[in-house]
Amino acid sequence: MMKMYKLFSLFLFTSLIDSSHAYASGTYDCPLPWISNAANCYRFVLFTASITDAKADCAADGAKLVEVRNIAEHDFIIRWLMTNAKDRDEWFTGGVRDSRASGPDGSNIKYVWESDQAEVAGLQFWFSLQARQKPGNRIVYYTDGGKWGWSILDDTPASATRPYICQISKELLYMIVNVDRGFDFGVNEIDPVQLQKGPVLIVQPVDTVYDPASAITRIVMNCEADANPLASYEWFVDRELRRSPVNLTDPKITITGGRLTIEKPSDTTHNGDYQCVASNSFGSVLSNRAQLTFGYLNDFPKSNRDPVVATAFTGTGIECIPPKSGYSSLSFIWYKDNFMNHLRPNVKWYTFVSNDGKLYFQFVTKDDEGDYFCTVSRPNTMDNFQEGKLSQPIPLRVTETVGSEQEPQIVNSFPKAFPSSPQVGDNVRIECIAFGTSVSQMTYSWNRTDGKAMPSNANFSDYNRVMSIPNVQLSHSGRYQCLVSRKLGLYTAGDIALSVEARPYFTIPLQDKHVDKESTVNWMCVAGGVPMVTYLWYVNGTVLNTTRMAPDTRGRFRVANNVLTITSVQPSDAGMYQCSASNEHGMRMSSAQLRVLWFPPSFAKFPLQPNTYGTLMGNATLICNPESAPPSTKTWLKNGIDLNPSTDLQQRIRKLPNGNLHITQLQSDDSGNYTCEAENPLGKASSTGQLTVLPTTTISQPPRDMVVMVNQTTFIFCGASYSPAIDITYDWWHNTYKVMFVKVRNLGNSVYVYSEPHYTRGTGINRGGLYINYTQFFHAGTYACVAKSSTQEIRAISRLTVMGPPGEPAGIVCSNPTQTNMTLTFWPGRDNGKPITSYVVESRNRLEMYWKLQKTGIPPSADVNTRITTVVGGLSPYAQYEFRAAGINSIGQGVPSKISGICQTDQAPPVEYPANLGGGGGKVGTLNISWDAMPVSAWNADPSRSGYVVYWKRSDMADDQWDHERINNTKMTKFVKTVGQNFFYTKYNIRIQAYNPMGVGPMSPTVDIMSAEDLPKGVPISVKAVYYNATAITVEWRPVDNTVEVMRGVLLGYRINYWIDQEEEETMALFKIIRNQTDHGLIIGLRENTNYMINVQALNTAGNGPKSENYRTKTLRAAPVEAPQDVRISIVDHASVLITWRGVYTTIDEEPLNGYTVRYWKRGENIYVATNKDAGKEIRYVLGELEQFVQYELRVFGYSRGGDGLQSSPTMEFILGPDCKIREDSPDKDYIYKCDACRTRSSTAVFATLMLYLGRILLQS
Repeated sequence: MMKMYKLFSLFLFTSLIDSSHAYASGTYDCPLPWISNAANCYRFVLFTASITDAKADCAADGAKLVEVRNIAEHDFIIRWLMTNAKDRDEWFTGGVRDSRASGPDGSNIKYVWESDQAEVAGLQFWFSLQARQKPGNRIVYYTDGGKWGWSILDDTPASATRPYICQISKELLYMIVNVDRGFDFGVNEIDPVQLQKGPVLIVQPVDTVYDPASAITRIVMNCEADANPLASYEWFVDRELRRSPVNLTDPKITITGGRLTIEKPSDTTHNGDYQCVASNSFGSVLSNRAQLTFGYLNDFPKSNRDPVVATAFTGTGIECIPPKSGYSSLSFIWYKDNFMNHLRPNVKWYTFVSNDGKLYFQFVTKDDEGDYFCTVSRPNTMDNFQEGKLSQPIPLRVTETVGSEQEPQIVNSFPKAFPSSPQVGDNVRIECIAFGTSVSQMTYSWNRTDGKAMPSNANFSDYNRVMSIPNVQLSHSGRYQCLVSRKLGLYTAGDIALSVEARPYFTIPLQDKHVDKESTVNWMCVAGGVPMVTYLWYVNGTVLNTTRMAPDTRGRFRVANNVLTITSVQPSDAGMYQCSASNEHGMRMSSAQLRVLWFPPSFAKFPLQPNTYGTLMGNATLICNPESAPPSTKTWLKNGIDLNPSTDLQQRIRKLPNGNLHITQLQSDDSGNYTCEAENPLGKASSTGQLTVLPTTTISQPPRDMVVMVNQTTFIFCGASYSPAIDITYDWWHNTYKVMFVKVRNLGNSVYVYSEPHYTRGTGINRGGLYINYTQFFHAGTYACVAKSSTQEIRAISRLTVMGPPGEPAGIVCSNPTQTNMTLTFWPGRDNGKPITSYVVESRNRLEMYWKLQKTGIPPSADVNTRITTVVGGLSPYAQYEFRAAGINSIGQGVPSKISGICQTDQAPPVEYPANLGGGGGKVGTLNISWDAMPVSAWNADPSRSGYVVYWKRSDMADDQWDHERINNTKMTKFVKTVGQNFFYTKYNIRIQAYNPMGVGPMSPTVDIMSAEDLPKGVPISVKAVYYNATAITVEWRPVDNTVEVMRGVLLGYRINYWIDQEEEETMALFKIIRNQTDHGLIIGLRENTNYMINVQALNTAGNGPKSENYRTKTLRAAPVEAPQDVRISIVDHASVLITWRGVYTTIDEEPLNGYTVRYWKRGENIYVATNKDAGKEIRYVLGELEQFVQYELRVFGYSRGGDGLQSSPTMEFILGPDCKIREDSPDKDYIYKCDACRTRSSTAVFATLMLYLGRILLQS
């Protein structure tokens, strides 16, 4: 088991690719997979293990679990974990609770490091104070998805397996025996650029949605591999469960290198899942699959929509029911009655348009009645309604009723999330809408009910009814609550469980293997994903199927889910291996190469140093580092005679665990020729070097030339041999400058002393060495190690080469602008050790101020002294741009160049027309035309010299009779033309186009609108009033004819004017607008038993018509002002109860009592959906058809012609059930026993006593 952990130890560089292994042999720092920091090396093991196995794995290399002694070390670990820990949120360390210092109650908690029992310091390292006090015994690094810090974990259960961090001092590096091999192992090539290897995909195809209606005429899928020899490419497509090569005879398809281009793709022949195969002599790898789908938008059905009927002052919704489309989401706009009346929730705050297109009203009034149109357009477009799809009119009919305050009630199915099953990286929108009446906007707020903090990137919009979480992560899964309240009213809450899913992602990808023949390979890949992923293994682009292997091969391969084991590895097993992880959201591939090595020892690359010098009583280390597969045994000889050095650490001459020879207290007779012999089953090799012991100081191990990667920690070894009787110091020089490890700076009267951030001295046996932390390109050059004593100074020189992504290009200049193109020239940047394969250009429009990728695949120049010239297209006319370029090599993309100067494209005619063209209404005799102003970016020229051309004509005119007006203002959105009062409410055709100095843009589609209406001529007649209740009257009349001759337009509705007779003048009259053609209307809020005068007018958008004759009426007397008293409930049977009450008496100021109503509803329901039962004039009523185990609420009231009277109070509550157990879920109310089948409750203590007494009588009977 420990062997597997060792094999699976990983080291992840954020800025390196697999070829980084090629440079391990050039450094004298921590060997791969160990990471260097200050005086220690660290190994981060992503695979989980028990605490016992984790300790044993570290100890196998002479290391221990990490012990953090200072803030710099803590910060280093935090940085690595934040970048590479993936979904591993707890990591073992070497810190434990000191049980000797802790009291039985957990007080005086103390923690120590296991290796030396030193107390753990650094309270600031803990995740929180509560984390330090958690139960458990081991310190772990912990994250909540945001920050990292220490926490506590119980490591004793067998299930407590976690990843872990090993740590070893650089003074003990010789203890590390297992070192990762690279592509340079076993080959004589030392130039990392020339190392041969199989293909590694660095650019992969992505999913594409193609819209045939868009201006884009092609789709491009890219596939690029880093390989030596260069890779060749093939493309395959999966369609209808069949996999086949891409049809290269199709004239629409071209393949250039790894790029697949399809011109004007067709849904019938080109849809499917595309996959690229990259191959060279070492094997083949598959790319991730990329799906090509097609976007479309069908028309709405032509059938009429059923009307939506709602009661005034209640909430309702109107379904859009969008047509079928090829998009996962659409854009919706609603209009009322006509297209000049765009419904805007930011204006009408009581409306809300959901992301699924449904229109909601918090409450409706008669004013909301009308025909509604839903328009649908493709996502992320600026389509207006002509370019989108328009529904048939959806009538909303509102039934009048007496208004009342209603507390908020969250609409069923809300809160609602879009998308309903989001994936990591999606932008999530959670909506909440409540029905209810309120004179002001309702207040919406959000929180989490699962105890976690709200996402830090969450934002709120649409009066807080919408919470958006961009780039959602798995940590955002949980329960969210929406709270809604009205001013001075109650609140309600609803919650939603947000479950974030994820397409597969690799937390532990495959790593290249360079193994010995006959050895065992253990490969494991670990991928996350929601739902869980399934794994499949491939070799050279083909599914690894052991049943199809030869019998002698089949037994050596074993696949167990995400683990591939190959025993007794043979050269024929070499190739490219891939692990695929799949779930319902897609498939991802992780690739690695298997090299099978079998060769005798060789000192060709790393012979013994020919001359090593030591000083009397000093130390010397002779390094023996041959390459061989399998590993060789090492034997040391001196002057041809076996030396047989001891492995005892106390001996003067000893053989280190890694085979090197270390001699202390050098004597003169230690001088001589030392030979290291290396032997394995394939042969033997040796290398000899001379050790000379001098009476003076000498550099026994001079620094060597090195090639390192940018951002890596570099260690340059330098060791002097000298007598312990003298003092020696080391200095380092970089080119011509002395390396200053501590710097002093004077600022005024203050002196600041600080450490150089990049350079650190070696310690221990590496004392003379130089650490370069986070090596940068400017660190390249010559380094001189200078060893100095009081009588002598010696030096040795090496050269450091730093490799990485390309350096920044220089001198980017733009020229030769056209309307959409710009010519760019720039000098190439440094290649930094790997040939530059291409350049990319990014642009930033000064109106948008964000960078976007403008052009890729720009070929490099033949040499660094030749400027690169490229033409960048796809720009907007008359726009100011800035540009920057960056180079790409196999290591990655380099830093971009300095930003170019501002470059402006040429002017061009407009290519758009204004959206939302419409109009109508206005003053009599006018034609009102409106549109949306075009954004500045759409004008393509100087806006001060641009504008609109508006066209109009009567619909009965010929096409050559268009009139027009030029409007020299780009911000204008309305034009009014006087057409004369004779042309009231006449149909006109209108259209519009934009113009600028370069010409005119496209003409908009023709839209029909009506000129302004004239005042109506029709007069309602036969006006009369019908009693509704004491404060409301229904007014009736004979409607006017809704014709153009009578209405001078279209009837909008009627206006009822009313005032108190003999108390008010008609000029003081109130009025009520009744929409649409009707013969009656309800006016409310009147005074009881009072005479009123009423008249009626027809109205349209121009105003009111002539008034009808006045009609005198009188309201009824008041409704009952008393409430029924002493309401009681008694059992009848398992589904019925008897309700009794004391009746009410009416006075002369009230209408005579007509009867009583029993109103009941289920607890939790709104009272406005209660059921009413008419009891007539009886004071008792049997309420039947009730459900058991359901809590009901009940009130009784009297009614008359004057309306409903006051309801009984308090609300009675009862439950029909088989027992009489009290359920105290409302502390302010007491249950009262009735019998074994029913119980009721009230808040009146006296009533409780009476009912209990009656209950006992019934039980006795």
